[in-house]
Amino acid sequence: MKVKLDADGYIEQYVLVGQNPECNVEVIEPEDFDIWHFNAYRVFDGACVLDKDKLKKLHIEAQKNEIRYRREKKCFPIINRGQFWYDTLTERQKMEIREWYKAWLDAPQTGIEPEDLEFV
Repeated sequence: MKVKLDADGYIEQYVLVGQNPECNVEVIEPEDFDIWHFNAYRVFDGACVLDKDKLKKLHIEAQKNEIRYRREKKCFPIINRGQFWYDTLTERQKMEIREWYKAWLDAPQTGIEPEDLEFV
């Protein structure tokens, strides 16, 4: 297995078969090698070692990205409706949308996705 390392010694790119001119460090592929989280491995003396703290950070960032994706699909199409639609809402509904929108903006950090609004 050949790898390219970042400045901190973590795998940035790798090849198992074939060549990549940027992957110029030869390492032994670990038995537990996770191709989906390869950048959680750090190279020490030619061996790839899984950094569990970095793996945890990568999982947390992946969860945040999933929430961002769902926010884009569920929230933004409603928030970006035109003024004519907003003019049909009651003051209470407008307040609920503002709170709902704020909750969606905070969701990647809080990990809590707001419930769907009943009136949309």
